[in-house]
Amino acid sequence: MPTTPLHLVPPALLYRVLLLLVAVVAGIYDWRYRRIPNWLVLLGLIAGFSCHCLLGGVAGLVFAAKGFGLAAAIYMALHLLHAMGAGDVKLMAALGSILGPLGWFVLFVATAIVELWLR
Repeated sequence: MPTTPLHLVPPALLYRVLLLLVAVVAGIYDWRYRRIPNWLVLLGLIAGFSCHCLLGGVAGLVFAAKGFGLAAAIYMALHLLHAMGAGDVKLMAALGSILGPLGWFVLFVATAIVELWLR
């Protein structure tokens, strides 16, 4: 069975698959053990930064860093207010590196709406 080289996979699909893998594994692990493992967060960070760097060069690396920074800053503020755990900060920073700043902000707003709806 032939495989498709990475440079021929549509970037949006690649990032969605990475996001889905990291988020689903984190959700299952958190639900089962009440913690988010550091190895998963590290893999998410490496995947996010690597893919953006490979597909976008320095601009891709900056894009991933902006998503990481935005997510880390907002969730660190929530953590300091005791609204989120440290694992949430790390996980969302990893997802920010995969999605970039705008994509992560859309995810942030969507999860906030779902959280309010579930209460």
